[in-house]
Formats: sequence, structure tokens, C-alpha cells
Amino acid sequence: MPSSATSRSSRLRKYQVIYEECLKKEKSKKIESDKPSRSRRVKSEHIEDKHLTTSKKTLNQYQIFVRDESKKSKYNGLPVQERMSTVAKEWKKSKDNKNNLQFPKKIKAIPQK
Repeated sequence: MPSSATSRSSRLRKYQVIYEECLKKEKSKKIESDKPSRSRRVKSEHIEDKHLTTSKKTLNQYQIFVRDESKKSKYNGLPVQERMSTVAKEWKKSKDNKNNLQFPKKIKAIPQK
């Protein structure tokens, strides 16, 4: 082990002052951090731009149906999950009705004898 020119106790005394200064700085930082920080204000332009970009998407047929159907008064008292399942059933009925009108079932020809 290499021997040092200064003794251990003199080195400790030297660094004790530095250590105490660091502790004082840390305590002052903690006191400052206890103060409530000011929250940043969000620019309203940024929020408006975000809403504009999301509203430009076109809705598909199901989304349009759900939007229009859920506004009806017959769904007012229902919980959300039940309302959505009822609307989905209505969508299925309307979809089936549209398919039947567009593509009528083919009638098999009766073979003649």
C-alpha cells in the first residue's frame, strides 16, 4: 500500500468543510422543491390543431350508424354497455335487411318433366 504524505485525520478535516457545504446545498434544494411548482400553460392553438386533425377523418358506416342511433330517446335510460350491445344488434338487423334487398335469394328452378 502506498503511503500518503498527509495523515488520515488531516485529510478528513480538509474534506469535512466541503462535505458540510454540499449538505447545505442539498438542504436548500429540498426546501425549494417543496414549494409548489408552477404548471406550464398549454397553448390553446396546439390543442385546437390536434382536435382539427382528428376530426378530419371520415367515419365508416358503422360509426355513423352508432352516432345517429345512440342519440335516440329509447336508449336514454340504458347503461353504456347495454346501450352499445343494443345498437350493435340494431346494426346487424339493418345490415341483414340491406343485404336481403340488394341480393335476393336465388330461387331454384323446378325441373320440368
